[in-house]
Amino acid sequence: MGDGGGLDQYMTYLKETLSKQYNEIAVDHMINPRNCEELTEFSGFGMADYGVDHSVMIWLKTEGENVIETSFSSDPCYFCTAAGSAVSEMARNKTISDLKAIDREQVLQFLHGLPEDSYKCIDLAVDAIHAAADDAEHFVPLA
Repeated sequence: MGDGGGLDQYMTYLKETLSKQYNEIAVDHMINPRNCEELTEFSGFGMADYGVDHSVMIWLKTEGENVIETSFSSDPCYFCTAAGSAVSEMARNKTISDLKAIDREQVLQFLHGLPEDSYKCIDLAVDAIHAAADDAEHFVPLA
């Protein structure tokens, strides 16, 4: 283990606990989310929420119709985190039009499945990527 001591032990415990309930791919996105940061330069932003503890925000950087960078942020909900991470990975090297076609089933396939009670969180990530795509579509760079 690294120098994190107690944090390393907690992360190991967390991974073991979650792995008893969910598949390895989903757990990896829950505790090691990809692209989890706010882009400071972006062409599109989208947010979706279902109340206080459930939200997903997506940032896109585009060149023309092409997505060149993605990032996300979510509330500390394992399902929102996994879904945001998955959608941000799915969006890389796609077009804005491609993002509008992402749906719950594709996210579930990417994550190799999640329980039905996670669907609202997946829907948040999908709604956020659609909103970010809409925003990016209307982006006009400053001259």
